[in-house]
Amino acid sequence: MSRRNRRRSCVSVVLAGLLVLAVAVTGWFVYDNTVSLSTTRFEVTSASKDSPVPAAFDGFTIAQVSDLHAFEHGSGNRKLIAEVQNADPDIIAITGDQISADSTPGEVELAVQTAKDLAGVAPTYFITGNHEAGYPQVDEFLQRLEDAGVVVLRNDVQRIERDGEAIEIAGIDDPNMDWGTVAQHQDHTVVTRSNLAKLRTSPETFTVLLAHRPDDFPEYTASTVSAELVLSGHLHGGLIRVPTAPKRDDQTGLVGPGGEVLPPYTAGMHTSGDTAMIISRGLGNSVAPLRLNNPFELVVVTLRAS
Repeated sequence: MSRRNRRRSCVSVVLAGLLVLAVAVTGWFVYDNTVSLSTTRFEVTSASKDSPVPAAFDGFTIAQVSDLHAFEHGSGNRKLIAEVQNADPDIIAITGDQISADSTPGEVELAVQTAKDLAGVAPTYFITGNHEAGYPQVDEFLQRLEDAGVVVLRNDVQRIERDGEAIEIAGIDDPNMDWGTVAQHQDHTVVTRSNLAKLRTSPETFTVLLAHRPDDFPEYTASTVSAELVLSGHLHGGLIRVPTAPKRDDQTGLVGPGGEVLPPYTAGMHTSGDTAMIISRGLGNSVAPLRLNNPFELVVVTLRAS
């Protein structure tokens, strides 16, 4: 074989390899953005001696549905509902962005029906995310959720009792629900702190806080709210999961919602003092329909008494 022919042969092999790689990456991209749905399980005990998980709530299970963005996992979200049913939860927590700010009427109808179906599985609690805050008919949407049997927590606390013992479920609005104040101060944490101050939790009771934004974790731990567990979402796992530090999941999400690189809180469990925060990678996409190495995620949390 002549040198020219050998060169052509090498080029052909390289081009064929690049084509195979492109097809594989495209297939991976399509799978992560349309098909994949994983369930991640966590067990949580309380680090606080003052407000442990009560014995009556040992094994109490919470299914977290976050950042669905009116996405459809199977016709009518039957695949998602089945996954939640398989988890056999005691309650379901929807931690914001059930819709997108620009959702169509049909997408909103799907989101409401999905919430109604979830409420048929177990008592369901909902908090707003930044996309609900940006949806023009948000008040009507929240009313429809309540009509569907969902408990909408807006800087409010609900008490759950079992065998003479209790835990609390608290939920705060996304700060953009008060956009005027956010714009005035150019700082959404001002509203986050104000919302937290409205909660009336008991320091002797194990409290689960539903809060959409994990980047406000320092606010959650610094507030007077004695939350032992925070459930959050918002960052969609950082869109692209990269193996920069395999043993520290907080450094493997590539991009934050503001374009920041390697944001500190994108997925998994994080702790500070007596508080643990669990972040869902989300169940849908919004502005950037992009996921790589980052499948949609249903989070299931089981409480364990000390």
